Amino acid sequence: MSEEKFGKETQKKLRGVSKAIYILTKIAKIFITIAFVCMILGIIGITIFLSVVETKNNVITFKGSDEHFTLVRDKNDINKMAIRYKDTLVADGIDQNSMTNIVKLLEANNRTKLIVCAEIGMLCSLATIFIYRMLLVRLEKLFKNISTGDTPFTVDNAKLIKQMAFLMIYSIIASVVAAIPFGFISNLNYNYNMRGFSVIEILILFAVSYIFEYGAKLQEGSNEKVYSELEGK
Repeated sequence: MSEEKFGKETQKKLRGVSKAIYILTKIAKIFITIAFVCMILGIIGITIFLSVVETKNNVITFKGSDEHFTLVRDKNDINKMAIRYKDTLVADGIDQNSMTNIVKLLEANNRTKLIVCAEIGMLCSLATIFIYRMLLVRLEKLFKNISTGDTPFTVDNAKLIKQMAFLMIYSIIASVVAAIPFGFISNLNYNYNMRGFSVIEILILFAVSYIFEYGAKLQEGSNEKVYSELEGK
């Protein structure tokens, strides 16, 4: 197999894989957009819920209403809990530890503290989702460039990879900040350190961006050499 034929086949495979990743990235952007909208609705919903809900002795009530819900043990599983509205079963099979922690959380903190901490945490989570979307936008553009361009080694592609590395740093910072208020209201000790694997991923992206920059310079030098030879002829 000649070198020219091998190069064309390799480029064809690269373009095919890049196009597939490009399509998957567009699909991922749709899901991340839906998650972003759901998070906004969640912030509104949790704020309203925390401002009206009250709990005492496993009874959940709402301000300005005589309606109440009672937490009881699930008849089918003693390790689970159920929620009843008067004599009507509303939900069952709820994890007992999770429900107990939620009730303790509501009883141990005043509503203003809960609302402020919850909103700060969820807004930081919202920022994290937004950063992920920005990362996907650059990933989509990167593989679109690779699938349609003559060479992947361009300055534009190198910049996109470097931007993705910085966005990953921002996402880690936002996720760490998001955990702090939740740890504050629940009195739990969260590990705020960056995950080692994420740091490695970021370093790899920076390394790849420099490789692409170097490849772009070599490509530019090669093109100049070809143009010079053609002009000499």
